Amino acid sequence: MKELIFKNIEQTNSPYISISMRANFLDWLTENKEAYAKGPGLFCTAHILLMLAMVILCIALIIIAYRFPKFAKKFGAVLVVVMLVLRIARMITMVASGKYTFVEILPWHLCHITCFLLAIVYFIKPTKYISLPVLCMAVLGGTMTFIFGDYYYINSVSFYMIESIFLHFCLNAIVICYVASRKPKYNWIDILLVFVWLGVMCGWSSLGNFCDPGHNYMYIQKSGLPFTFFPSAHFLLDYLIIGLILISLSLIVYLMMFLIKKHKKKT
Repeated sequence: MKELIFKNIEQTNSPYISISMRANFLDWLTENKEAYAKGPGLFCTAHILLMLAMVILCIALIIIAYRFPKFAKKFGAVLVVVMLVLRIARMITMVASGKYTFVEILPWHLCHITCFLLAIVYFIKPTKYISLPVLCMAVLGGTMTFIFGDYYYINSVSFYMIESIFLHFCLNAIVICYVASRKPKYNWIDILLVFVWLGVMCGWSSLGNFCDPGHNYMYIQKSGLPFTFFPSAHFLLDYLIIGLILISLSLIVYLMMFLIKKHKKKT
């Protein structure tokens, strides 16, 4: 059964499909790194433009979603469905190519796990003990991957890259649509649930690292960052510092929104 789909494609005798076309398609579909030259790496021009595009799209979506909450609810639902279809398609092609085992395609990474949990939150509407941590992890994973995710290691854009970029954009966009259309209410103390869930996710990813030796799921065995603040310190300190920076930025945004609302009430 292994590689059956791809063998059928390769053995196609259609006069309209050349051998090179079939090979190029499979290289693109399964991201055959050997078929492409090395890319420019992190923080190249394409990376910077991609981050700017994500910021602009998210800001535009926030404005539109809050003005038209009914549209936001439907648009978010569409994003969830497309995100899941593409992710499942990716998992199927990975196994069918014969380059990955069934264990490897399971959701071990934070964003991979969160995309399925986010669908549950969006359509089933669970309690805040599930929804808040999932929403926060979605934003965390989506944002961090756009900043530090290396989509530029080859000089081409494969199906896996397109799917991954779309998924990480959706993690942020779906949260925006959810908050704008549902207007959930949480207390500051509820933020502790996020840390509990992150601990659970680390435990799950540790199981993946145990079952599939040699991998670094959720980057808990070695740093997934392209830099370190303190070379002699443990890499988890870098994660802690970045986490504190993100929390501080979130508090600043919340404070600004609070002051704006307070000013509007006075006027």
